[in-house]
Amino acid sequence: MTQVKICGIKTIKDAKVAIDAGARYIGLNFEEKSPRYLTVQDAAHLSAFIVSEGAIPVGVFTHHDAEKIISIAKACSLNTVQLHGENSRLANKNLPSDLKRIYIVEFDELGNINNIDQESFKKLDKERDYLLFDSTTPGTGQEAKLNKKNMLSDFRYFIAGGLNIDNIQAKIHEYQPYGVDVASGVESIRGIKSQTLIKQFTYLAQALGECYVANN
Repeated sequence: MTQVKICGIKTIKDAKVAIDAGARYIGLNFEEKSPRYLTVQDAAHLSAFIVSEGAIPVGVFTHHDAEKIISIAKACSLNTVQLHGENSRLANKNLPSDLKRIYIVEFDELGNINNIDQESFKKLDKERDYLLFDSTTPGTGQEAKLNKKNMLSDFRYFIAGGLNIDNIQAKIHEYQPYGVDVASGVESIRGIKSQTLIKQFTYLAQALGECYVANN
């Protein structure tokens, strides 16, 4: 079954709806400029609830260095971190081995992968970590121009970038990912989740995902 990650959850009520619908991963955003930003205190409370419901909280980091990522992960009891921004991806090489990574790989408008820091990338473990293929402007709802020829398929991977209830099944059919990641595609307005869209998106993703033995 295709795994679903709902990113930018800010309330227990929305987390409960997502988990009950079948989402396995819940993204907690630590980017201060994002409308989905959570304080460490609020994220710790939400993370505890997510774990109690049997799902996986994921800390989403952008400009944060390794020391900050480790500090927040410890405060929020996070075992999985999403390295979304350039600085946080560079921090990968200094993170402890017990933290699972979801490492963002950006595709440009031509379907080419943006420059990857090889030293940081080589620290990934394909048995532990995941890739997430996205556009160069993540979190905006812009559709990612993914190119299957450029995908690093040795890793389990998520896809993101402009996913919504209208295109999710076609995207899963085309890329057959381990998981899908959505934020703006399940929002009524930017930063505010629609519980109806969360339910519809998760149902559609998993209904088609059952048809595949994906790359997991």
